[in-house]
Amino acid sequence: MKLVERLLQIFKKAPESTFGRHTLLPGFVRLPFATVKWVAEAISWQPEKLKSFFYTRKGNCYYYSPEEIRHYYEAIKELCDGAGVPFSICYDFDDNYDTFKYMWANPNDCCNALGNIPGFKKVYISCCQPTIS
Repeated sequence: MKLVERLLQIFKKAPESTFGRHTLLPGFVRLPFATVKWVAEAISWQPEKLKSFFYTRKGNCYYYSPEEIRHYYEAIKELCDGAGVPFSICYDFDDNYDTFKYMWANPNDCCNALGNIPGFKKVYISCCQPTIS
């Protein structure tokens, strides 16, 4: 949360013309099995200790629980709301895309980039989501 507070301080120092356009986009890591081994080695932990932080295995990755993700997203959003900074959640995986949509600054753009970043024309739903035929 200290990182979030520091980012909000940085946003306050941004040019006034950009106020409300600096969106905070937190996300949660999902670790493929091979990456768990590399990260554990890099921080001198046993892989099993690192795996214990994750709620579930899906496919070839470890994920945090939806409850844990919600807890942090709600806490971060509260800080953002208090600072007048838009909060949104960039796509992390399909289960969370709709689950946390109610928190997005722009309900039509998970990254809140449309209209804020010149040249940004597509959102996840129109460029990345698989089509069902």
